[in-house]
Amino acid sequence: MSVWRIDWPDETLAASTLKFHIITPEYVYANACITGYDRIRKVSGGAQLIKVNLYF
Repeated sequence: MSVWRIDWPDETLAASTLKFHIITPEYVYANACITGYDRIRKVSGGAQLIKVNLYF
């Protein structure tokens, strides 16, 4: 399994034609492309949370 590091605001994966398999408990979605993303960064008491939504 590959782990991707996305440097923000670079949209390399959203602009690429790479295909991914998305595995959920109910279904496997084959050959999906990333069409976009959004992110939220929160800091609370010194802890950081980065939430990223990928759109396929």
